[in-house]
Amino acid sequence: MGRIGCRVAYGMGALIRWCYRVETWCLQAYWREQLQGSRERLSIGEGFRAYAPERITIGDDVSIGRNVTLRALTYYPWSDPAQTFDPRMEIGSGGFISHGAHLSCVERITLGPRVMIADHVYVADHDHDYRAADLPIKQQTLVKKGPLSIGADSWIGANACLTGGIAIGKHCVIGAQAVVTSDIPDFSVAVGAPARVIKQFDSDRGVWVAV
Repeated sequence: MGRIGCRVAYGMGALIRWCYRVETWCLQAYWREQLQGSRERLSIGEGFRAYAPERITIGDDVSIGRNVTLRALTYYPWSDPAQTFDPRMEIGSGGFISHGAHLSCVERITLGPRVMIADHVYVADHDHDYRAADLPIKQQTLVKKGPLSIGADSWIGANACLTGGIAIGKHCVIGAQAVVTSDIPDFSVAVGAPARVIKQFDSDRGVWVAV
């Protein structure tokens, strides 16, 4: 390539890196402005998307990974008639949402302080109706399943799926690829599809015990 060619290639690489940093900074600044809440020290990865960000409240010291989607769904146009919703999403301070996670609500999703969401977790408080066999599922209504909450200091493992109308307690661990369809009490470990509790913390003995 030669000395001049190397210098040109190095300069182009530096320019590309600089442009990428500027783009990332601009996108983070844009989303910080659109989202609600205190949002101090909010970190947002590339590929982030938020729908109806004015309905999404985020606390301090929250870290959001790459390609995360936060969807406050206000309108579903494909059913007849079209549906409108009044959603709210709250993410507590100190939380972490890792790469590829998708949170979607038509009513309410609440994450307590310091909740950790691992890669590719799906959380939703609604589902598609399917009971009209002569109608494409896309054209059927979205069904509200009820508010969904995750208590403080809980950890949701990679590829887990959480459906609406459930409450996960504080300091819980949900195993990778678990499908949670019912409430999980405080200080529990749950795994499987559907998820079941396999351990709980015994406060009298100060140990985790099998259930």
